[in-house]
Amino acid sequence: MTSLWKLWEAAADRCATKTVVIDADTGCEWTCHELTTLAERIAAPLNGRIVPICQPNSAFWLAAFLGVQKIGAAALPLDPSLPTEAQKRAVRHASRGLPARSCCIKLTSGTTGELKLVYCSAANLRADGKHIIRTMGIRPADRNLAVIPLGHSYGLGNLVMPLLLQGTAVVCAQMFVPRQILQWIEQYQVSVLPTVPAVLRALAQLEGAAKPPSLRLVISAGAPLSAEVARQFHQRYGIKIHNFYGSSETAPATARCPAVASAGHSTASPSAFSVMVVSPSAAALERPRCPIWANGIGTVNCGCSGASEKWPISAARRFRLRKWSGHCANSVALATRGSRW
Repeated sequence: MTSLWKLWEAAADRCATKTVVIDADTGCEWTCHELTTLAERIAAPLNGRIVPICQPNSAFWLAAFLGVQKIGAAALPLDPSLPTEAQKRAVRHASRGLPARSCCIKLTSGTTGELKLVYCSAANLRADGKHIIRTMGIRPADRNLAVIPLGHSYGLGNLVMPLLLQGTAVVCAQMFVPRQILQWIEQYQVSVLPTVPAVLRALAQLEGAAKPPSLRLVISAGAPLSAEVARQFHQRYGIKIHNFYGSSETAPATARCPAVASAGHSTASPSAFSVMVVSPSAAALERPRCPIWANGIGTVNCGCSGASEKWPISAARRFRLRKWSGHCANSVALATRGSRW
């Protein structure tokens, strides 16, 4: 078994009867104990080093991911909307040269539009999850609305890891229209909404819509967030959007020792830092030695080995980390897309 399963067992023991998964369409609920039981049932017949998971957002997806961790294999989340041949190609590619400690293989298209593999150890995902929880301020008592795919790098960090690490509940949604999102938030007392700019644009344009009382945190990633959408959303709902775009681009470098950066494969040691963009503009990184530009008022949030430091940044140009040199000879060039605020 991987350390993620052990972490989940510890979290589940602390809150065995807590509802941690809700199906948005049916209202069906699963407690920690019930999700663990389902994961163990799924794990029983599993074998092999790689287990593809091709399911929509659901308790079954989460239980399957946990089941893979229980047997010590590597989960390969696949987008159900991908063509069958693309899914098969991803499985074949992932099977070649699988690092021994891999517990999950992320598929990311990055900026090229071509699928790339990122091999993650349990330590990688754990460090990523802890950074996101701390930087975004996600709490154990929160409820996350999963309208983004659980298996995407964004979903793994913002939805799956908070559940595994601290029991943050997930409301799983599949197909939806924008107004349904507001209804689900109100119905299930959702407090955190990680989503994409296209959904935020649609929500901002809903006539007569108002902020659901339980909603306190909105996160955007997956594509650049425009200034217009951010302003429209804030005007309608009174919530500033935390912009997280660009994190999966830097994850292969930041989820490992900073001396090695590869856009396609990640096999090195656990992270000491990660890069993320937070509202209105921020990055978490280890001891930067580089010029930083920003196009909005915000802070650089530096988290390293549990420490947290912040530096103010003023309204200036495009947010970009040009070149960074850490505690090793090599320097790593990282950059975010940056959106205007």
